[in-house]
Amino acid sequence: MTRTWNHIRNCPSGDNFNSLLDEVLIDYVDGAYGSDNPGNEFYTANVIANPKLKFGGKEVYASNITKAILADELHEASGVNVATGYHAIEFLLWGQDLNGTGPGAGKRPATDFDPRNCTGGNCERRCAFLKAATELLIDDLE
Repeated sequence: MTRTWNHIRNCPSGDNFNSLLDEVLIDYVDGAYGSDNPGNEFYTANVIANPKLKFGGKEVYASNITKAILADELHEASGVNVATGYHAIEFLLWGQDLNGTGPGAGKRPATDFDPRNCTGGNCERRCAFLKAATELLIDDLE
C-alpha cells in the first residue's frame, strides 16, 4: 500500500483514504460534469459502462471487474485518479454529490444495483465493482 500524508488528520494514510476521486472514472455522473479535461485522460472512462478502455496508448480489458483490474490497472493509473478505497466505495453507494459545499449527499437509487429492475444500466458490473473494491479495502485493512 502506498502511503501519503494526510495533512488534515496529521497522520499517514494509505490509498484507502485517497480523495483524488474522479467519479466518472468509475460510473455515470451528471451531464453538467462535462466530457473533456485535457489534463486527465481518464476523465470520461466510466469503467462500469465500458468493459474496454483505452488511455495513454494502453488498452485495459475490464469485461470482468476484479480486484486485480482495480488494483493493478485502474488505481492511480494516471497518477491522479483513484479507483479503490473508502471514497470509491462511498461514491458507488451514494452516487455523485451535487450539493457542492451545502448539506446533503448523493442520491443513488438502490435499483442501480438491482439487475431485475436496473435504473442506471450496467447493474451487474456496478455490483462487481463494489464487491471488488470492498474486498480490496478489507485486504488492505487486514
